Amino acid sequence: MDKTYLADLAGDIFNMIDSAKQSGLDLQHGFQSTPLNGPHIFLNYLFQPKSQLKNIPGMPSSFRRRLKKSNVLATIDVGKTKVGIFALCALDKRFDKITSAEDVAGGMIPAEVETFGETLREVLKADLEQQTGMAPQDDDKDAATN
Repeated sequence: MDKTYLADLAGDIFNMIDSAKQSGLDLQHGFQSTPLNGPHIFLNYLFQPKSQLKNIPGMPSSFRRRLKKSNVLATIDVGKTKVGIFALCALDKRFDKITSAEDVAGGMIPAEVETFGETLREVLKADLEQQTGMAPQDDDKDAATN
């Protein structure tokens, strides 16, 4: 796991929490941020307290066990298809008690962040290829033929 990516994502998540706090939202009722909104790809961050997540029907018990007081999930959708749901962060503090990116970093789940990052890169790459009608050049093939 790239520690820089982890730290950058923790900073982004903290900024979303801080922005929601500054706007006067009741953070303990949960909120969401949608930094990428179409036309084909949708990225949502869901900020939910454990009390709201633990009773969702069909949630695997392995997922429930990872929940803490405050949780940050990410969803990636392509069109109307959900590509993935990722538990990025589980915090022992309430959202309104988070005061720094370091607070968030301490609750990050590296394996989930890595899977999320890989999935997002794949989705964005496929979208770029579809939009441009071109596959990216494979640098290894170019080097071998030169």
